[in-house]
Amino acid sequence: MRFKVSPCILGIAVFVLALLAGGCGGGSTTGSSLSSQPQIIVTVSPGSVSLPEGQKQQFTATVSGTTNTAVTWSSSSGTISTSGLFTAPTVSASTIVTVVATSEADTTKSASAAVTVTTPASSLSTLKVMQMNVQHGYGTDNVHDTSRQTSWPANLGADIFSMNEVTYGDSGSGACTNGVCDCTNSTYLKDVENQTGKTWHCLFMRDYPTKGEGNMILSSIEPTSTATHQYPSTSHSGANTTMNAIEMTLSVNSKNICYFATHLDWLSESNRELQVNDLLSWMGSSGFGSCNAKLLLGDMNSPDYRREMGDIRNVGYTDVWHSYYASGKCIAYPDNPVAQETRTRRSRLDMIYYKNITSGTLGVNACQIPDTRVPPAAIETIGTSDDDGTRPSDHNFYMVTFGSM
Repeated sequence: MRFKVSPCILGIAVFVLALLAGGCGGGSTTGSSLSSQPQIIVTVSPGSVSLPEGQKQQFTATVSGTTNTAVTWSSSSGTISTSGLFTAPTVSASTIVTVVATSEADTTKSASAAVTVTTPASSLSTLKVMQMNVQHGYGTDNVHDTSRQTSWPANLGADIFSMNEVTYGDSGSGACTNGVCDCTNSTYLKDVENQTGKTWHCLFMRDYPTKGEGNMILSSIEPTSTATHQYPSTSHSGANTTMNAIEMTLSVNSKNICYFATHLDWLSESNRELQVNDLLSWMGSSGFGSCNAKLLLGDMNSPDYRREMGDIRNVGYTDVWHSYYASGKCIAYPDNPVAQETRTRRSRLDMIYYKNITSGTLGVNACQIPDTRVPPAAIETIGTSDDDGTRPSDHNFYMVTFGSM
């Protein structure tokens, strides 16, 4: 049987198919008119900056994706104006402040910048430095007492001091990377802060990464930078005598004072000479090109007349005691009188050198090897008149006061 389709019905069918095709394919639809709004993006410039306390920094914000480009400024500390002018707060140590610009068109959109606020450069009429070998925290009475040791730089007014033979435990047992360890929990740091009422800053590095002792610098002046250096591996008579050097840069009266501390091989003169030459190469590298003066302190395990100590003087460093002991500027005590080899142990092994890169930066005002003995007589003796009394270490401590900055 055949059915005859009316032309009218065919027309309706074609119209319906055309509508369906239009709905499934391209072309304009009611949905296409709901286009997404542009995304609002906020940026802040500069994104990071370092600023001394009390100083100002202008920030700018850029807002895209809206015709309303206004922002609201805020900061986690300090103050900031409606135009983005930030004023750094007063701080006791370097502090990171966050500056935020928030879009007024959409308050969920913002951007931030990090401001490192630093303490002002120190202004001092003198700079007092001290060198101490602390013999693992033990005095010549065989008593472990770190506070007894730090009382000397605290009472003599040292601004910065370096220590050799600091145990990893006394350094605070912090996490280490390549022998450089966090020392914020150091007993030495806590002791000197308690004794002076000041904030101090520390740097500690093991002599080599697995050794249980190393060198430490403590400074009441916040360093602008620090550096560390591992000497080449050395040994003698089966002992690992590998050592290191560490450095803090201080800004004093707008001068950069680079303070180096080291401890040299205690067994081999040839190893000490290798270490000294490596040290001098590092100290002379471009990384210390901004230094106005350089200080070098340490237990050199060598008297000043040995060849390796001459190597240091030969490149322009002044051995303070060697150069000034006869000037009347240096003092010691009757059982250890002022002379070229005034003892820091059995001879003068602990040294303080300086070198002015910018003429006149440092000048020597005074030098001192204090008498640290108290009754009773020492249990640990070294065969000198210093055995007549207990000292906080088996080394005498050594201080120099610099001026002219």
